[in-house]
Parts: sequence; C-alpha cells; structure tokens
Amino acid sequence: MNREQWARLAAATPLTLEESDLEQLQGISEELSMDEVVEVYLPLSRLINLRFLAADGLRAVTSGFLGRPVPRVPFVIGVAGSVAVGKSTLARLLQRHYWIGYVGLALIFYVALKMIFDGAVEIYEAANGAV
Repeated sequence: MNREQWARLAAATPLTLEESDLEQLQGISEELSMDEVVEVYLPLSRLINLRFLAADGLRAVTSGFLGRPVPRVPFVIGVAGSVAVGKSTLARLLQRHYWIGYVGLALIFYVALKMIFDGAVEIYEAANGAV
C-alpha cells in the first residue's frame, strides 16, 4: 500500500487539528505539515479507533455471554522505532489530541511494517549484489 492509498482510508474521518495546533506539536528538529497529518496520522488514528471499538465491543459481547460484567482494561499504545520515524511527533499528537490514541495502533503497525519492509529490501539487495 502506498501513501496515497493509505491516505484514502481516512477520507470520511473529520480532522480536528488546525495549523496553529501544528506549531505547538512540532519538535525542535522535526517539521510536521498538515498534509502529513492528513495522509499519515489521520488514517492511523482511524485504524486505532476501529481496533479500540472492536476490543470494547468484544468486551460487551463477552459480558452478555457470561451474564456478568467484564471489566474494561486499558487500551495501551506502544510507540517504538528507530531514529526519526515519528515517535516523538506521535507522542505529542496523542498527548494534545487524545482522540488520536483511539486510532494510534495503526501508526505502530505502519512503522513496524515499514521497518520490516525496508529491512527486507536491504537484505534482498545485499543478497543479490545490488546496493
């Protein structure tokens, strides 16, 4: 999936950030554009939201099945990656606009898959003598 295809996944998701919010979210050596928020973080937040809603729905259905309340558990989002992959940017977005956390899991998957893909490409190129 390329960036354009990824961005289309959030076509119906409202954006609640404004340009003034971006200035407060940028790091010392990081630039964050509204285009990047719309193309990368908005679809990611939507996917995280879907995962959260699915987990909560499963809890509700399980409660009905068991005939007793099943307690809610925290929905934890872990952010990991190498240098300059957007960990700090994501953390600031999550802190300032908590709703992004509901869909943030997608970003984690995106970063992990990108790292796996990039690593696979490097291994393939090294194995085939291309650099």
